[in-house]
Amino acid sequence: MKFGIPKENVSILGEGINPPRLRGFPKEKEPTLIYVGRLKKYKRVEMLIEASTILKNEFPGLKVWIVGSGDMEPELKKNSKEWIHFFGFVDEKKKWELLERAWIFVMPSVKEGFGLTVAEAEACGLPAVGFNVPGIRDSI
Repeated sequence: MKFGIPKENVSILGEGINPPRLRGFPKEKEPTLIYVGRLKKYKRVEMLIEASTILKNEFPGLKVWIVGSGDMEPELKKNSKEWIHFFGFVDEKKKWELLERAWIFVMPSVKEGFGLTVAEAEACGLPAVGFNVPGIRDSI
């Protein structure tokens, strides 16, 4: 017993989300990776762009969707490829639609308190990949 509370009366709950009722958007015909979040240096979205260049050799129809905005957006767009689409900031309805349509969620950040967007992707049945670091590891 800690703090005067019996152990059986204590529960630990993880970070939660309340997704809207999913609308069943079909998956894209071609492999589609998606990142949702702020475009900040520590998020390392440029690594997703670099990785997609390698993946494009094996998956010629590959698409990458980058959803969000931030101070790195101009630099990321400058180094972008034709298969990468920047959506900018989108409303909740559009975000959930894009998550439903994509194939894989990518979180290239190595510093997160908790990957809430990872949990949102998983709520859509979307597999997520990311680094084995606290926050990302915990949410994946």
